[in-house]
Amino acid sequence: MIDESRLYSIPILCRKPLCDVCEWAETRHYLKQTSQLYSYEPTPFFREPCHYMSDLSGTSCVVIKTPAQSGKSLSIMNFLGWMAEFYPSNTLLVLDSKTQGLKLSQNRIRPFLREICGINNPNNTRNKSPDKSNSVANIGLRSGANLYIASAKSASDSKSTPARFVLLDEVDAYPNDINGEGDPVTLFTQRLKRFRGMAVMTSTPTTAEGAITANWKLGTAQTWGVVCECGQWMPVKYDDIDFTGTVPTIHCPHCGVVYSEDDVKELNHCYNAPTNDDPLKDDFGRIRRSYEITAPLCHSFVSWESLKRQEIAALSLGENSYKSFRNTVLGECYTPKEEIQVEVPELMRLSQASYTHDCLPFDIAFIVCGVDTHDKCLYCETVGFSEDLKRMFGLRYDVLVGDPDEKEVWQQFYDIFNAVYTREDGKLMRSAFAFVDSGGHRTNSVYAQHYRNRRIMPVKGMVSNSKNAADPLVGKQQKLKMNGGLKGRCTVQFVGVNAGKDELSNAELLTIAGDKRLNYLKGYGYNPEYFKGLLSEKKIDGKWIAPQKGHTHNEPLDCRVYAMACASYYLNKYYLTGLDSEEVEMAKKSKKQEEIKDTEKPVEQVEEEVKKPVSDKHESKDERSEKVKKFPHW
Repeated sequence: MIDESRLYSIPILCRKPLCDVCEWAETRHYLKQTSQLYSYEPTPFFREPCHYMSDLSGTSCVVIKTPAQSGKSLSIMNFLGWMAEFYPSNTLLVLDSKTQGLKLSQNRIRPFLREICGINNPNNTRNKSPDKSNSVANIGLRSGANLYIASAKSASDSKSTPARFVLLDEVDAYPNDINGEGDPVTLFTQRLKRFRGMAVMTSTPTTAEGAITANWKLGTAQTWGVVCECGQWMPVKYDDIDFTGTVPTIHCPHCGVVYSEDDVKELNHCYNAPTNDDPLKDDFGRIRRSYEITAPLCHSFVSWESLKRQEIAALSLGENSYKSFRNTVLGECYTPKEEIQVEVPELMRLSQASYTHDCLPFDIAFIVCGVDTHDKCLYCETVGFSEDLKRMFGLRYDVLVGDPDEKEVWQQFYDIFNAVYTREDGKLMRSAFAFVDSGGHRTNSVYAQHYRNRRIMPVKGMVSNSKNAADPLVGKQQKLKMNGGLKGRCTVQFVGVNAGKDELSNAELLTIAGDKRLNYLKGYGYNPEYFKGLLSEKKIDGKWIAPQKGHTHNEPLDCRVYAMACASYYLNKYYLTGLDSEEVEMAKKSKKQEEIKDTEKPVEQVEEEVKKPVSDKHESKDERSEKVKKFPHW
């Protein structure tokens, strides 16, 4: 006969006191590296989400959006340890690939369960299959429960596997669809239907349409921030930090108090109240809780100035590097460069410089001009460039009114082109080269200027029809016959205008970020209208769209692109040779004249050489044959 009192008393007596995930981690999880108990002091933003992971009665799902290397994997491990001790149940751990899941299982999960939880994975002892990956993907827990490692790319992993807990890591790396069966997040969370379980989603964000951001918006949508001295909660986002002063600061949007990074660390840190009044609920009335952590309050060992340096480096490396910076380092959604709006007042304020024409910065290696030609005027900008072409110094922007077919307007241009500037080390400088637009307006007049002065180069814009094809800034040259009564040929340089606009847009973003690539004098044509023209075109779907007629003129943008192309051309063709463009042209002319002198001797010199007596005694056959070739009439 069975003793009923003993049957019911054993489980109750053996049951350990129930605690939440945070308490379990701080009392049972010894870190292998330090042999100390786990603490939430370095990562206080994980305490509240981990607390609600154990709230099975009121919470159906916990969503955590955070930067990389912030400790979210440790939070999942703590949940696994708490679950294995108090609620051993079938659990699905879903990663973006099977290989990644097996690697995580072998290197972290199995040692954690063995050393911390005392689970030596009994499934391995019964598995006689030579395929060891099967035992790694199916880890045995207590009471017949199992931990299954699944791949988000495999629909079969989500079938015939009812689970009480589903852990989804890096959900933004999941595919949008699995073999036409649907979204992997939805497919795997459907495994909870039979149980009143819990789903945990963690990921670094990618775009605003990513899975982690969409699920965060469906939940309580809370963000980690600080409490201002005025008593109001305030967010600390990277884009809200002011880097223009000597020390990065941020101000409270409620009372206007300005805080430095050290001041922010001393404030009380917490999550704001739920911003979504109607979070998603399951069939049992349990709500979805979602949390967001951003970089300025996440990494205690990374300063705000370090984040700024990383942003500048990412912008310099290209758009893909900048995307990785926004997603993994900042933990914020990536916005394509073409969607970032650069405001005119901000660019004017951050790019304004204090140099003068009589004291140019030492960084200026040479000066060039970019000219946009119209029927009734010339738009001309004079720009100084550093030797690596990364920094640009605007010297003046002029609108020369007059018909380019007339000499007067070109005389105005030459006055600007030949103007002398003084660098701070005393060196006198003037414009070394000029690219002048010849594609559509007064073409023959531009060709005529090139014929008279080889430092003036006619250019034509070159635009690729393909979105993926990247035209070089300085393209090929073409020899053309000159019309209008001028004999000879003219060299026309093709310019990749889209490449120039991309480079200029990147320089504008770097200037806004704090790396001053663009510098402008106050005055000399650099007024708000110039900056409106500089920012007049927008990039949409990979193509630059010019403003409609009657709107802001884009001539400042064209002039700057021509000047950038001119600087690249002059640097590679003349500057690196150590000669000025005029010296190179003079060397070419003198060499040509010497060749003409050698081939075309005067008649008197030929007659004198003919009259000279020739001595056959001291003359070889080869010397005599050479003379015959040189003077056939002799």
